[in-house]
Amino acid sequence: SFKNDNTLIAFFGRVNYAYDERYLFEATVRYDGSSRFRKGKRWGVFPALSGGWRISQESFLKDNEWLSNLKLRGSWGQLGNQNIANYPYQNLLDYGSYIYDILNTGVVSQKLSDPNITWETTTAAGVGLDFDFFKGKLSGTLDYFNKNTKDILRVAQLPDFVGMAPPTVNSGAMKNTGFEFTIAHKNKIGNVGFEIGANFYTYKNTVTKFGPEEIQGNKIRREGLPWNSWYMLDWIGVFQNQDQINAAPKHQNSPKPGDLMFADHSGPNGVPDGKIDPFDRVVIDGQHPDFNYGFNLGLEYKGFDLSAFFLGVAGRKVYTTDWAYGAFRQWSPPPTFWRDRWTPDNPTNKLPGMYVDNYSPITTASSFWLQDASYLRLKNLVVGYTFKNDFIKKIGMENVRVYFSGDNLFTVSDFIGDPERVILDNTSGRFAIYPQANVYTFGIKTTF
Repeated sequence: SFKNDNTLIAFFGRVNYAYDERYLFEATVRYDGSSRFRKGKRWGVFPALSGGWRISQESFLKDNEWLSNLKLRGSWGQLGNQNIANYPYQNLLDYGSYIYDILNTGVVSQKLSDPNITWETTTAAGVGLDFDFFKGKLSGTLDYFNKNTKDILRVAQLPDFVGMAPPTVNSGAMKNTGFEFTIAHKNKIGNVGFEIGANFYTYKNTVTKFGPEEIQGNKIRREGLPWNSWYMLDWIGVFQNQDQINAAPKHQNSPKPGDLMFADHSGPNGVPDGKIDPFDRVVIDGQHPDFNYGFNLGLEYKGFDLSAFFLGVAGRKVYTTDWAYGAFRQWSPPPTFWRDRWTPDNPTNKLPGMYVDNYSPITTASSFWLQDASYLRLKNLVVGYTFKNDFIKKIGMENVRVYFSGDNLFTVSDFIGDPERVILDNTSGRFAIYPQANVYTFGIKTTF
């Protein structure tokens, strides 16, 4: 039974089955209940199935020396979400003040409620392949997934004239599909042992059901687009002279030479109207990266060892504004950044002219402030040498290892600053945390 508190109850069952080392099967079921929903809506059933076929164990492949493992995997399952405020299905009254001759205290309903809300459900399906050739010398995995979330728990879309806070409802759906690939090679040539590995991961996010589009700051939520896609003016260059300004669509901020130039994409009727205003905002890719990748390297030669791990992201854009790139803000880029700015003697389209704080013709939200945050970074490097000579053993130790370790040693990126640095929000463009630190470590490890 449920009491009047935040209660989550879950029952779980699992069945495993294997036949002849070739066929694997597993089935699970969850029966979850939450007090955040009313009676009759509290319980949800969430099953899951998975299976595998060890192809390498089939008779036509079992005796091959070149094939160590080949397994095909498949899965399907559902999971529920109830991460909302407590008891949003209830109609509540709050204390409030009103004037009737004098100031009085009363109760009023300030928020709507939906008594029919229930579990948000995510259904995920995937297929994968594991392979291992030549006794571990070449191995890897291939995975594809398709994840759909429906009945998303969120605040309802209501116009302000309703006069009450909107309720929490089940509304909306989202789809994520993706592919991941890993491969590794391990071998030894003479006294040199080495291992090389790489991984690649990409996904596509799509809002499949939402309702009327929402614009929040520089982001848009619209059916058919990735969640929170960038939405802003399209920067196309820098005004070089007054004649160019006079011939351009009318700018909302009265620009001068050296200010940013924007494209006239649309007007209230959906066609260019000869002026720059919020109707000219467009969707711009880059909120989600094109792909993530990484690779690692390991070497051993006699007593020497080396390992390195690289991490990379491609196609991601970060909205920085002049909080990050402005010349006179709290955090400014290197002085060399603004040295190539526009001046009458340097008619560039790369950077605008110098400006004062909060100067609208430049600081207006546009793709100029969308910076490419793609990068490749050496996240970790370890180099060591292990002593195993007779002297070490005579003093009672098995071995002594001297090593150097470094984190974030170098980065290849066009981003000014640290591309891994978290942005506080995508409206102000302020940085939220310190950059990744360069860490250098020297150590000695002994084994007795």
